Amino acid sequence: MPKDIKFLNESKFEELQKLIEKLLEEANKCASVQAYLAGCIVLGSALEAMLLAMVDVFPEEVQKALKNLPNIKYTDPRYWSLSDLLQIAFKIGWIPFKDIDDPDQGDLGDWLLNYVKELRNLVHPGKKIRDYKDICLTREHFKTARDLIDITIKYLLSKVEKALAKDLGLDMEETTRPKAPANFPKAGDE
Repeated sequence: MPKDIKFLNESKFEELQKLIEKLLEEANKCASVQAYLAGCIVLGSALEAMLLAMVDVFPEEVQKALKNLPNIKYTDPRYWSLSDLLQIAFKIGWIPFKDIDDPDQGDLGDWLLNYVKELRNLVHPGKKIRDYKDICLTREHFKTARDLIDITIKYLLSKVEKALAKDLGLDMEETTRPKAPANFPKAGDE
């Protein structure tokens, strides 16, 4: 394993950020034309890109986690699969995970692993005909996957915010988003 796994320069990191935004936008476009399979596949790709960005932001944490994840065979993060990236995220604690096959009994990570990743894997024809031949993805499948991705974004951003606050010597209380004043107009107010 290389000593430093930080692999993106500033311009490549910005490119990855733009890709994440583009993938989320594309997923929504797919759903708007009822292409739910395509939308779910693209959401899985967005999740993979988000986790790849986290690897670049927190290379020391990743390096430490990799010592306990011998099944990740590539040393270059650009070759890691969604499964590899999820294992790392779970090991580090970026995403809560209970390692339960039934997502209803698990945590966010169990849903990502058993739902979003599985929907994304429908891109593979063999997987589709082997495991999901009678499944036709619906708006509800897409909505559930999108909701899970949105929750994941909040978890990952929280991790980044906490790290920034620590680096800046700020109390986390100071980094919470301000609440609107009580008299602040709400949507629909005149």
